[in-house]
Formats: sequence, C-alpha cells, structure tokens
Amino acid sequence: MSPNFCTCAICGWLFNSSPPSWSSEFRGLVTDIEDGVEGPIVITGLGIYDDPDLGGLIPPSDPNATYHDEGFDIMEEDWLTLYRRHATGEKVSNGKRGFAIHDACWQLLGETMSPEPVPLDRVFQVLDSLPTDSMRGTSHHVDWGEGYGVDDDEYFPWQNCSRLQRDHEYPPFNADPIGMDLSRDTHAARKARENREHILKRVGKLVNRIKLDRRGFEQPLVSPWDKASSLEDQRRVRVAGCVENVDLCRAGCREFFHQRISIPEDISKVSVSLVEAGTFSFISGISLSTSSGQTITLGHVDPNHGNEEENCTHLSPPGLKGFNIAVGLCGIHAIQCVGSSEVADEWLGSPTNAPITRRLGTGNGILALRCGFDGFRLIDVAAVLKDGGVTPNRDDVANPDRPLRNAGLWYPHAPPDQVKLNGGFHQLAKFVSGFRPMQWTQFGGPGGIYLKNLTKITFQDFGRFVFEYDSDGIPEKCRMFGRAHKTKSRYQQRIEFAIDGPGGERIIAITIRHRHSVSKEDRHYVEEVLGSLEITTSHGKRFYFAIDDKADKYSKVTLKESKLSVEKGDVITGFYGAQNDWSRIEALGIMTESGN
Repeated sequence: MSPNFCTCAICGWLFNSSPPSWSSEFRGLVTDIEDGVEGPIVITGLGIYDDPDLGGLIPPSDPNATYHDEGFDIMEEDWLTLYRRHATGEKVSNGKRGFAIHDACWQLLGETMSPEPVPLDRVFQVLDSLPTDSMRGTSHHVDWGEGYGVDDDEYFPWQNCSRLQRDHEYPPFNADPIGMDLSRDTHAARKARENREHILKRVGKLVNRIKLDRRGFEQPLVSPWDKASSLEDQRRVRVAGCVENVDLCRAGCREFFHQRISIPEDISKVSVSLVEAGTFSFISGISLSTSSGQTITLGHVDPNHGNEEENCTHLSPPGLKGFNIAVGLCGIHAIQCVGSSEVADEWLGSPTNAPITRRLGTGNGILALRCGFDGFRLIDVAAVLKDGGVTPNRDDVANPDRPLRNAGLWYPHAPPDQVKLNGGFHQLAKFVSGFRPMQWTQFGGPGGIYLKNLTKITFQDFGRFVFEYDSDGIPEKCRMFGRAHKTKSRYQQRIEFAIDGPGGERIIAITIRHRHSVSKEDRHYVEEVLGSLEITTSHGKRFYFAIDDKADKYSKVTLKESKLSVEKGDVITGFYGAQNDWSRIEALGIMTESGN
C-alpha cells in the first residue's frame, strides 16, 4: 500500500513517522455523522502517526487519552476522514470527518486564545471554509491561499496555483516548539524562536477569523425575493465565487448560511468588515445604514473594529442602485457602490488582482439582496432588480455588447466603452452568469496606435499569445494575452508568424474551431476548448494554429466553427476570452475600434 501523506490543518507540514516526535503527534478536530447529520465538534486525544502504510490517522476518541497510555490500542472506529465533505456527497469512513492538527500547533492556538477556551465549532467552521487540495496522489492538504512564488506569466490570480507549487522543503519547527527552552542563546533555540513566530502568524490569522461575530436579524424582513416564483418576474442577478461546484482537488467555497433583506430607498452609508486569507483580503460582513438611522448588518463582523470609517462610503444623495463587485474563486474581495447619481464610489476592500463585474451595478436599482457566507467571508451576492431598464445579463437588441460588457466577469476590469466586443462571441450566454472570468488585451493599443509597430505574433502552449513590436515603448500589458504553464508536456508547442505592422498589414478576420464533447462522460473534453485558429491579414496571408482540430467519433468529439470578421472602417485592436483550469483557451473574441 502506498503511504498516506497528510498535513497539519494549521501549519501545513506533513505528519512524519520519523523524528522529531512533535511532527508525529496530533489531535483530531472531528464531528460524528449519523444519517447525514453532523454532530457536535470535539477534540480527540493525543494520537501518533507512526504507520504511514496504514493509510489513515486514528487518534483516541477520549480527549484525555494519549497513545502512550498503558493498554492503548488503535480502534478502527476512530478512523478519521480528512478534511471537508466531498462536494459530490462521497461517503465518510466510519462516520467521522474532520481535521488533523499537530499537538504542538494546537497548544500554540490555545496559548493565543488564552484565557478564553478554544471555540471548537468556530475553528472547525473556519477550517471547513478553506479549500482542500488532494492533487499529490494520496496526500491531503488544507489550502490557506498563500500563493508563494506564483509566476504571473503562468497563472491568473484567481486560479488555484497553490496545489501546483512544490511542497515545503523544511518543516516549520526543527524541534518541539513547545518543549524547547527558547531562552537559551543557541542556534537551535534561535531557529526555534523564528519558526515559532512563523507559525504564530498563521495561528493569529486563524484566531482573527474565529473571533468574527456572525450577525443576524431580530425579526425576519419581508423581501421581494419571496413574493413571486418566476425568475423573469424576480429579475435576479448573482455574483459569487466558485460555490460548491468543486471536488477535493480544486479550490472554491462553500456556503454555510445566507441572509436576505429588502433594500430601503434611503441608504446613505455602506460599510464592510475585512479579513485576510492568504495573499488576498475578503469582505467578511457588510452594513447598510439609512438616513433615518436604521442599520442592518449582514455576515461576520469584527467586534473590536473601532474605525469603521476606514471601509465605508457615504451616498449623497441617499439611495443605492447597485454594486460593482470584485470576486475571486473563494469569495468577494471588494464592492463599489453605485448611488442614485449612477457614479461609482471608491472600492470597499481591495479589487487588486481580482476579476470585476458590473452585473449588480447597471440595472434600474435593486429591491433586495441575498448574501451568502462561509465560516468567515462573503462568498455570494445576489439581487432582485427593479422593473425598468435592461437586465444586465439579458440580450439587448439596441446594444448587443451590453450583456457581455456589464454582466461578464472581467480581468483586470471591463474593456473600455469605446471598444466593440462584436456580438458573434462564441458561447456568449455561458459568460454572463456564474464564475467564468474573462481576460482581455489591447495588443493594438487605444485606437490601434500600436498596430503600426506590431511585427510578430507567437502562440505558445495553447494558452498564450505574445506580441512583439519594433519599439521598446509599448506597454507590457499590451504584449501578452493568456497564460501558459512552463511545465513540460506533450501538448507544448510554439508557433510564430511575422506581420508587417509598419507596412500597414492588419488582422482582418479570425476563424475559430472549438472542440466540443457531445458526451459528458468524456472527461477530457467535458467543455469546449479551442481546437484551431486561423488568422487572415489585409495582405492576403493566412496563418493556421492547429491545436486539436480533428473530430473523433469514438470519443464523441465534434468541432464547431465560427468566423469573427471586422466591420467596414473598423480594425482589430485586441483579443478577449477565457481559459480553463489547464490554461487551454476555451473562448476567444475580438475587440475592434474605428481606425485606418
């Protein structure tokens, strides 16, 4: 049997059957499950990880028992299933589910919480909100979202990069962080002090999340949400991270509870509470105040937060029409209020490195909000829109670009309004709802000012276009579209073609063939991806990028072709589209502007 590699839910270091002893001693934070219902959260006794081939962690269920007690024996009914429940409802071994934690890390958490006891329910809920990574064969790892060493040329900020990084090379402690005499001036003591401080920082972040208060309502509020059953009548729109549609190998978020409120007409102030999680900050709670003095608070708030003005916006005149939202894979990073004057205010939270959407900010106003939360952050915002105007994610005959521009999830933000997105974008309906971020690059610059400098286009590894120019003054943001992994694979290739931008050569048409799986049972091509791409220029040249452009009746794969051409008087100045989790381009569109 292959060894079962498991890591501590707090420090992230492996449980190790070899010295030092602290790395093998652990406790379980567990719940018993009976008939699908989870029971109280308990902390187990002290167990030891001394048989990796056994394939599991089995601590004593008695919290006062230890593995070295006389007569201690491993009981299979104490077998612990790590970590969070499988999204597809996978059964849990022996009815136990939970998290394994080094005893040393648990003691540090207790010291940090002292004199208050460790709230087991809150610790479990916070850990259960973190994604779980099981990509390393039989390993299990709680992902804290700390994307150290991630190359921006390979991944977008919302992609689950942590599972692809190399494992830690060194443990967080070289010796027992609790038992060592840290007052001695020795190399080992100094190193232990440094390592202890490192883990205390992570414990501190955990404690900050644990101490957030969950706010509820004294009385249920009557909401327009409940007044009709028709989705058309409700005019509902939604922005969320990748909620629940995950398995044990992917990042994402889980909704533990939600709150729904009607929106008063005289909202005069909006404030948020923030919480750090890895390399990002998230909104944990939101408060809405009216000009009459009523305040409604949703979600988790910091009871010790004294300066609310740091993260609030005042609406003058009063009135809240909607929100622009910055959202990542695991939740909401920032909101931007759109007031009655339709001018967006400053961001509350940090939208940096997060896709942004105007899905909840461009309607005729909102009647009600529904906010969903995990154990410490806001992960889902939905709204009921007022009648009148155009629903952001519905077709608009007068302005076919509007649904995609306003309801799409754009990185780093929505394209400029003067840029045409061309309604022939393949799979348009797929990208105006849900969590499907799109990227864009104006390789021609605003108004096509850099097209005269374009000399070469390189297509790399089925996911990235690199544009080269005859001038060093072209901004970096214009030089690349997409991301591509640097790891070697049989799919890697590099295709180049020269284009005479200085001589007036321009791209005038693009023909795309999407590879499409007819059967969802075909796991390799469950969704459409780019199969081939042909670029036609104004000089009569054609450049063909073949990726995987053959239909296959045995694997039930077909091809769909679409041609993106330029209207008279326009010029292609950029690309926009989306990539899947493997950095394969799954959708591609053209950006055009009036030009010569």
